[in-house]
Amino acid sequence: LWEMFSDGQTPWVNWTKRTEVAEKLKAMAQNAEEPFDAAAEFPHQVKYPAEAHAVLLSCMKVPEADRPAFAELAQQFE
Repeated sequence: LWEMFSDGQTPWVNWTKRTEVAEKLKAMAQNAEEPFDAAAEFPHQVKYPAEAHAVLLSCMKVPEADRPAFAELAQQFE
């Protein structure tokens, strides 16, 4: 979703190296109580419909049990 509405920008723009992204994701998985600000990492883009941005942010929730199931995502995009 991010790439479609951000004119091909790279996700995780605040992190310069792939190893940095991998380390941060690993730390998030191990420490679910640490807040993760998905909106800061994936800011709303002008061409990005607000509804699609909300879906993207819901898919980034920690812990993963709070994320929508694929069936829910399919319904949101119908």
